[in-house]
Amino acid sequence: MSALICLAIVFVGCTSTSSPTELYFLKVELTNFPELGSVHLRRSLSIAGVDASDAANKASSEASNVKSSASTAAIYASDTAETAVSQVTDKVQSLSDEINSHLPGFYSVGLWGYCQGQKETASYSNCSQPSTSFSFDLLSIFGSVSPAIGEVLPDENNKVLAGYHDVSRWSISAYILGFVSTFVAVVFGITTMFFSRGKIWLIIPSLIVPGQKKLTISESATIFVTGASIGVTVIYGLITGAIQSILHPLGADASFGTHLFTATWLAVAFSFAALLIWLIEMFCCCI
Repeated sequence: MSALICLAIVFVGCTSTSSPTELYFLKVELTNFPELGSVHLRRSLSIAGVDASDAANKASSEASNVKSSASTAAIYASDTAETAVSQVTDKVQSLSDEINSHLPGFYSVGLWGYCQGQKETASYSNCSQPSTSFSFDLLSIFGSVSPAIGEVLPDENNKVLAGYHDVSRWSISAYILGFVSTFVAVVFGITTMFFSRGKIWLIIPSLIVPGQKKLTISESATIFVTGASIGVTVIYGLITGAIQSILHPLGADASFGTHLFTATWLAVAFSFAALLIWLIEMFCCCI
């Protein structure tokens, strides 16, 4: 029963704007994203027609062509370079402000979908439609919010931000099967309290895998819940690491959801405990 409650907690995270805001697997803070002034932009980055490398080359070229004294040329080159740098800085800040105005304050990610919240409050303002095929694809979300974000993201090593679609779907399926198996085990467990022969149902095979190895309901629940918990831990561990590595220099931040991960691993612990108790009971009945 305890494992069932923990799984129910996992299922309700980030499903609607009324969901508890502390229930999430991953939270991406975007209040200060993007901080373009704190990073070294590519020399070839052209923003709104202003190219930093062209501006610098132009300043050097014009300085060499000035027909005046060496001191006058140096002053002219310095002023031109400062003007170019100022133009680039203004355009970078304008791009940063434009992107920031289209982004929410944060994204919170659950099992079935994600929710977004405003910068001023911690509550959810909008949530995606819950789906059994959900996978958190931050690159696609960024692209739908503002295409300009692509101009500030690194060209390489950001594919991990697109998420892990196959593993995510497998994890969701495993959670569903684990929940159903746990529910059935609980029902049969309650049945044994009223009917002594009810225990016979606990050894009915619920799944047959290659090799004709028969798994009981309790074993199936434990395997599915454990596999699902491992899957989401690995997925969001990798995505969190990628965000901290790629986007943290730009002002973003990512963190694990303590409450939801605690719930899913408690479900694993309770499932193993229930299986152990069941094995002890079966052993005692057989001796």
